Amino acid sequence: MGKNITFVDVRDLPAPEPLSRVLEVLDASSSQDVVCMIHRQNPRLLFDILKQRSLCFKVTEANEHFRIYIWQATNVFAEEIIQRDIASVR
Repeated sequence: MGKNITFVDVRDLPAPEPLSRVLEVLDASSSQDVVCMIHRQNPRLLFDILKQRSLCFKVTEANEHFRIYIWQATNVFAEEIIQRDIASVR
């Protein structure tokens, strides 16, 4: 428990499906999960929604796509999970 990461690859979806899809996954995730959205662009509209929900997020760019990591502040394992994933992408 607390070391789960869920990948949501929305690179091939037309707008507004990426936003809808990641919000569905977030609604179904536990407080100890990290959700990683893989997108072809930086989804700026999502960030205000995440802030309104008091969710933390980190954006990285690699291999011509963005990874948006999303987690709840109470998840003490999130940074470890994210750093491990970032290292595996390089």
